[in-house]
Amino acid sequence: ETIKQQAARGFRLISNIHKLSQMEKDQLNLHKIEVCDLLKTAINFVKTPLQDTVTFKISSSFTEYYIFANNLLQDVFENLLINAVVHNENPLIEISIKVSEMHKGKKNYLKMEFMDNGIGIDDIRKKSLFKLKTINPTNGKSMGFGLFLVKNLVDSYKGEIWVEDKVKGDHSKGSNFILLIPKAV
Repeated sequence: ETIKQQAARGFRLISNIHKLSQMEKDQLNLHKIEVCDLLKTAINFVKTPLQDTVTFKISSSFTEYYIFANNLLQDVFENLLINAVVHNENPLIEISIKVSEMHKGKKNYLKMEFMDNGIGIDDIRKKSLFKLKTINPTNGKSMGFGLFLVKNLVDSYKGEIWVEDKVKGDHSKGSNFILLIPKAV
């Protein structure tokens, strides 16, 4: 099992490096894209091997949301969902996704909140969470490359991402990753 896990981690790392390389070459063509379908695909990708141990709850006032992005938006969702699973010690992992609209300045945004019941993130780690980190040579685990990629993708969509405590003031109750991406008109 460990060999399979390490191979999967290696594949994800290579895949993420390729995506980052594409971004740096400015090869990401943005187009009007429907968010809910990509979100459902990402949920199915994460849920399939974990049928009995993870539950997803989506609350949304609409069935369709459009933004200017590309299919790598699915990678954003998968990274956030996988992190919610990996950094969770509960027998039943609960992930809630709240999709809404928000007005900020003169723009309308799609707001997505990815809330989990995991171990949470203390305030010190929150400050460096989206920065590129190195690979630990002892165990081969990479820390933060996925979230670094997520941040760069969200930036390329002219959006924002940050993390808060699921329960304000108590990081141990889980995390709330918040995405704001301008809506397509």
